[in-house]
Amino acid sequence: MSNDIFETIVHYNGQMVKNDVGILFEYESTTKMRFEKEIIIQKKKEKISQKIVKEIHSLRYRWLTCENPFRYCAINLQDDADVQIMIAEHEPMEIQYIELFAEVYDVPVHPETSLENLVK
Repeated sequence: MSNDIFETIVHYNGQMVKNDVGILFEYESTTKMRFEKEIIIQKKKEKISQKIVKEIHSLRYRWLTCENPFRYCAINLQDDADVQIMIAEHEPMEIQYIELFAEVYDVPVHPETSLENLVK
């Protein structure tokens, strides 16, 4: 696999919870995707939205901050700088997948419309 491509697991239809190991994702659905390293946040959201057929409200990245004991943190991916932080945090780790949590709207995405058009 090229170093310019990241394997990603996207969790959705759930919630994020904080407990003694940090941030956990409780979810009903998961999908695996591949993304180019240089992808911009809007394109990332669009690709995920197309795959899961739901409008994306927000994306969060969870990473392992300590292995003994296990501890996790999460950041909200709001802009391209946040995506670059995610990549910088993930690259040195020997973990195969980037883990994302997508908060989604209950409105399914249709090819002819988007959430913005529904709100107008």
